[in-house]
Amino acid sequence: MNSECFLIDTNIGSHRTGKNPPMNQNVSRSAIYLEPELHEALRAKAAATNQAVSALINQAIREALWEDQEDLSAFEERASEPALSYEEVATHWVV
Repeated sequence: MNSECFLIDTNIGSHRTGKNPPMNQNVSRSAIYLEPELHEALRAKAAATNQAVSALINQAIREALWEDQEDLSAFEERASEPALSYEEVATHWVV
């Protein structure tokens, strides 16, 4: 797999125009490795939506972490439920 390294500000700011995020925002820089196709898709979406690539990456990470948190919450809510074997579940749903 061919990869390219791109430095991305992990908050708003446009890497394309060289603009830095406002000084009052707490941001970090990270080196991430993107497949060329993903990088091109991100750049195209950023241009089409008038957003910075880093803003799109931040949004995607937030959504992925939120989904993980929802899954963990569901596991915690169901922790007291009895464990069922595959056979018990399968026979319940067989018509």
